[in-house]
Amino acid sequence: MNDAYSEYAAHPSRQQYERLNGIIGSAPRVKMGLERYYTLRNYGRGAKRYALYANNATELSVSTNRKAGKAMWCIVPTADDPEVFYLVNKAHPKSMVGPTLAVEKRTVLTSNPKEAGRYRIVSTTQGLSKLQCINPTNATYPFLHLAGDNVRIVPWLASSPANNAPSFWYIEPTDVMTGIEHITLPLNPNAAATAEACYDLGGRAIQQPQKGQVYIKGGKKHVE
Repeated sequence: MNDAYSEYAAHPSRQQYERLNGIIGSAPRVKMGLERYYTLRNYGRGAKRYALYANNATELSVSTNRKAGKAMWCIVPTADDPEVFYLVNKAHPKSMVGPTLAVEKRTVLTSNPKEAGRYRIVSTTQGLSKLQCINPTNATYPFLHLAGDNVRIVPWLASSPANNAPSFWYIEPTDVMTGIEHITLPLNPNAAATAEACYDLGGRAIQQPQKGQVYIKGGKKHVE
């Protein structure tokens, strides 16, 4: 890509411009996966040092300690749309980011899947992402936004990084794995029963799943 840009800058022409655009368009994109945890670092506040953080099992905030489990999140696709996710905390694996509430009202964490926020991640070509709640209290303000006190996560706009910078985030992969990339189910007469087998994120078989916990069933993550 850099070579194509240098060629265009040195010899600008329609052909070189189209070549550069073609290379940019075919460049690999980073896609969030199920196999690892991520940190979500705010773009617009605190010299870009603040990461989304679970103070406890119910209180959502930010912290500069991005190595803590409370600052790590995994994505769990919803059952009806693989592009819509629950955001589940590593330190509090029953805790999911709740939906955005009224303007300036602090977003919380919940252990009830029926009360969890459902989020779509929309990214820019500059590596910034906005986290759009698709079940917000106020549809005009559906994006996770770091308030000016550098403490509260509130709903707001995300029209552009220039106008609403605290509504944008860097989504950064960590080296911490969830423990499972996928489960290959054996082909045998008991395959149907095997498909219903339940595993935790460490790959251990679970006989009695707990409500609100993240598990693997049928090779896919879901919230019990």
